[in-house]
Amino acid sequence: MTSFPFSKSSGPCDEKLSIIHSDVVGPIRNETVGGAKYFVTFIDDCTRWCEVYLLKSKSGVLECFKEYKSYVENLTAKRIKYLQTDNGGEYCNNKFDQFLKQEGIIRRLTIPQTPQQNGVAERMNRTLVEMARCMLLSSNLSAGFWGDAVLVACHIRNRCPTSSLGGTIPYEKWFGSPVKIEYLQKFGAEVYVLDKNPTKDKFAARSVNGIFIGYPMNQKGYKVWIPVDHKTIIARDVKFCKTRLDTNDDRKSAITHDPFQLDQFSADVDTPKPKYVEVDVIPSTSYSGTREMIVETTDSPLGSPSLCHEEDSEIAQADTEVTYKRGPGRPKLQKGQVGRPKKVYKMIPNDNNSRAEETLPEDVALTVETSLGDALSSAERALWEEAILSEVKSLVKNETWEIVQKPRNRKAVGCRYVLTTKLNVDKTEKKKARLVAKGYSQRYGIDYRNTFSPVVRLDTIRLLTALAVELDMEIHQLDINTAYLNGYLDEEIYMEVPELLTECLGRIIKEERDESLKEQARKMLNDLKTGGDVCRLKKSLYGLKQAGRQWNKRLDNKLKSMHFKQSLKEPCLYYLDGNSIDTSIYLAVYVDDLLIVSRNKGLIQSFKDELSKEFDLKDYGLAKYILGIDIVKNEYATKLSQQKYINDLMIKFGMENCKETVTTPMEVNFRPNGSQIPLEKKCPYRELIGSLIYLSAGTRPDITHAVTRLAAFCDNPGQIQWNAVKRLLRYLKRTADYGLIYRKTGKSLIGYSDADWANCPIDRKSYSGYAFLLGGAAISWKSQKQKCVATSTCEAEYISLNLAIKEAVYLNSLMKEIGLRDFGNIVLYCDNQGALFLSEDPVFHARTKHFDIQYYFIRSVLRENTDIQLSYVSTEEMAADVLTKALQRQKHYRCISMLGVD
Repeated sequence: MTSFPFSKSSGPCDEKLSIIHSDVVGPIRNETVGGAKYFVTFIDDCTRWCEVYLLKSKSGVLECFKEYKSYVENLTAKRIKYLQTDNGGEYCNNKFDQFLKQEGIIRRLTIPQTPQQNGVAERMNRTLVEMARCMLLSSNLSAGFWGDAVLVACHIRNRCPTSSLGGTIPYEKWFGSPVKIEYLQKFGAEVYVLDKNPTKDKFAARSVNGIFIGYPMNQKGYKVWIPVDHKTIIARDVKFCKTRLDTNDDRKSAITHDPFQLDQFSADVDTPKPKYVEVDVIPSTSYSGTREMIVETTDSPLGSPSLCHEEDSEIAQADTEVTYKRGPGRPKLQKGQVGRPKKVYKMIPNDNNSRAEETLPEDVALTVETSLGDALSSAERALWEEAILSEVKSLVKNETWEIVQKPRNRKAVGCRYVLTTKLNVDKTEKKKARLVAKGYSQRYGIDYRNTFSPVVRLDTIRLLTALAVELDMEIHQLDINTAYLNGYLDEEIYMEVPELLTECLGRIIKEERDESLKEQARKMLNDLKTGGDVCRLKKSLYGLKQAGRQWNKRLDNKLKSMHFKQSLKEPCLYYLDGNSIDTSIYLAVYVDDLLIVSRNKGLIQSFKDELSKEFDLKDYGLAKYILGIDIVKNEYATKLSQQKYINDLMIKFGMENCKETVTTPMEVNFRPNGSQIPLEKKCPYRELIGSLIYLSAGTRPDITHAVTRLAAFCDNPGQIQWNAVKRLLRYLKRTADYGLIYRKTGKSLIGYSDADWANCPIDRKSYSGYAFLLGGAAISWKSQKQKCVATSTCEAEYISLNLAIKEAVYLNSLMKEIGLRDFGNIVLYCDNQGALFLSEDPVFHARTKHFDIQYYFIRSVLRENTDIQLSYVSTEEMAADVLTKALQRQKHYRCISMLGVD
């Protein structure tokens, strides 16, 4: 017996979206640059218009369909009626069934082993694969670019006549307007891209060589791969040339896989995995443009670059070379989630002509220190002498000291020059000298007493960032030059005369045009010649133990004289409370770095003008980089990230070339016990952990629990711990551009509290974790091992809740103090019903009577402070879960997405 013949198709239906055909292609042996192994197509039966999404796992098909459905139904004002697919597990599962029933979409399935019944999708996939294969072979690009080739193939196929429509073009039938193809170019064509980097030398090349690899979604430009930089950019000013610019090796250098090849299709249903999709994201410092990557999500892939609009025929008429696009949407969480909006936007600088490097402070640049002896004996002696002269000029002008004879019973503090070569962002070198006191030679009670100086908490910086987004305020940054030299000393300190001071004073007298400065130099030089042998410090100097404290006192006095109030909760937060938010200004101080937050630009400028009367300021305008944190802002959102810090960390510890093979910061089964396998050789474990702690405290709550666990072994790390730290670094390299994204939500603070009972295999103590969110992302979080052994999950959760309540009280008090009470109303979520009941009433006495009395602090707070409320949330929606344990990657990315990490 043989198969019966198939009846001939009756042709396309008459209405758009009546029938949608879909099929998945893959796995493809060679991953894309970002790691995709599959692609899924959706074809409209009426118009044969096709959309393509790149995936890393088949389990992302449902979310692709959701995105596709929203897009096409919005575009056509029609609804999908039928979905035609095969019986693959990516389509036939409970979640897909429920979604189709909910949306009223009728499923049409093929008979097993009968692909002919899904012929439209099967034929389209074959066409796209054949086109992509030909483009790859003719372009001589490596197989890792198959994803770009498939997207271009789909773009072209939608603009070509098709026999199934009687020679009509899908584009024209879909959009109802004539198609334009003048902008189409050969895939893999060599191009010149205009380089608008303003830091380039006047006689440097004005273009860079690249390879055309596609058309970006919703952008007017071309997608170009730059072989030298190994990255993809979006550019408008592109010149296509006929001669070959590069060698075959250049073209294959990005990926070294086998030729483009499809593995055999498997009939088995894939085990559900986290979904991956290709999206364009903004680099934190590169001026060249966007790059494509694979990002892991928990539910929803973002739109495919194949989605096109009517205006895509005008690609060559774009206004800017480098553009950043609004992302099609954040990963969507299930209905009923707590406090997470459905959309977020990728970072878009307001001015595409500006380069990130232009706005970075000078101290971001690489510095190399040199000794005074080496400097004066080198070929660059003249440059070093100029740097030292410049430093002495500033000290003399500032009246930092006076020359006197040393009292018989006093000891002079030593000093030295710190000489550094700075590599500026424009790649030029700059010699810099700074005179510092040898503070280690100071004696307590004589040369100094108190040394403490406060700095603003990173939590406060994140809080101000979130408030700026919520209230449409701007964040400006100031740096006070030679800040420590402005502090007045309370003690009488004598310092040795600096080396080369006499020579520098002589040059000032001879060369300087400022008569006042020349007169100061003459007096100082005369004092040296008439018996003066030490410097009596009148103002503070770098290196003195009390220098930071004295500077802080000087700045504090100045700000209070300008009618600023100092926060009682955060000593380095100042605020000028006007009658409304339009007349208020908030100020965060970190030593000599100031962040100014206000909606009133005039008020910001008035503050700068007043402060500049007393201090030498460096005004960076809108904040871009502070304390190792990049700040990228657009009209929709603000992103805080530490990509440069991570890249420098990789280089410092020799991991810059490590493989990006892990998707979570720590293995789920990481359970080191008391016994240790000793390290084979000495490793910088403690130093590395210290660097990771700052990173986790800055913008990366996703690694906080892993760092907390590993930091416990600093005294005696073993091979297991060292391997775990290296794994964490591989995760960081993979996610280097992740950060916290704040956007306007109109919601007040929300918090999450969680615990993992008896998680420590050594002493069976539990781990607590909490996170507080404002503007859709975390502003405060903590992962901490509990100090006592909990005897139940309820007790562990209650202890964690106590920790979170304390932070909630602090945040609530701070918001009230600075006049933003509405944002201080906090809902704190917990996923343990027993702990919630216990926080309200003294229930379960027999099982809870051993609880320490300190934990009943919760009841007191809830009774007295109605601004703080507790509420239940399911474990699936518990964002703080990632702060208490190592998670499987799907749950991990779900949690960090809820925390605003992207």
